[in-house]
Amino acid sequence: MIRLGATLLGLVALFVIQSCQTGREQLVFSSSRNGNSDIFVMRTNGKGLRQLTSSPQEEWAPDVLSRNTIVFLRQGPDSIYRVRLELDSGREQTIPHPSNCLLDDKNTLHGPGGRKYVYPCGGEIFLQEGDGPPRNISGSLTGTSNYLSWSPDGAYVLFTNNGGGSNDLYQYSVGEGVITQLTDDAFNNERGSFSPDNALLLYSSNQLGQSGQDLILLNRSTKQRSVIRVREGTELIGRWGTSGKHLYFGSNGDGNWEIYRYSLKSQKIRRLTDDPQFDGDPRLFTVKN
Repeated sequence: MIRLGATLLGLVALFVIQSCQTGREQLVFSSSRNGNSDIFVMRTNGKGLRQLTSSPQEEWAPDVLSRNTIVFLRQGPDSIYRVRLELDSGREQTIPHPSNCLLDDKNTLHGPGGRKYVYPCGGEIFLQEGDGPPRNISGSLTGTSNYLSWSPDGAYVLFTNNGGGSNDLYQYSVGEGVITQLTDDAFNNERGSFSPDNALLLYSSNQLGQSGQDLILLNRSTKQRSVIRVREGTELIGRWGTSGKHLYFGSNGDGNWEIYRYSLKSQKIRRLTDDPQFDGDPRLFTVKN
């Protein structure tokens, strides 16, 4: 009986690990559906929902470090901690904050391969490479800089800055150290991200004049724009799937914050979560084979 029990436990553990690893991509996100903010993961079709954290503390801002590892923030009794979580084993490890900043809102954002990361601190954007000192990559701009993303090839960091009087999008060339402004108008343009081929720019904007924001899809070559909207409300935090065929984002257009998927081919929107509490801040990752 002892041998049989051990075997069954081993099979159950193997099934759980394999279940987590099936599918090409998954979404990791924050949700308050169980009374406080926790980290969840699900497949990109909205199925296979799994809760990754269940402590009584608030946990938010997941960042993908590798195919098997995420990092998130946790509100402790006297401070905010950064936690590294191995998805297959469930092992947690508290890790240090950046040397110059105690993160309290958004986590670090690792670039492709996980060797470099960026983070917002005090209205500036910092880039950390290896063990060297953090580099302030937005210091030449006035105003506040935030809302980060990496280009898929890791060559650029995209961010938002309001030094011109309204939020606009900028890119920083990691290799050359050059900042380029991507939008320049009186609207609130923020949270940009490039498509896998860098041909399209996705961002949130109030350029249609409504009180909320919509997702804007800009063809960088033709300058043609299209709008992605659930209903009246706000669409934020658009993420690209690795194939470039789908977008994933948060919206409160149905009355509360949920996660949605948009097909660029059919131009149809599908709601992936359905809970009266907050679901949002999705990030994509490919699970370990």
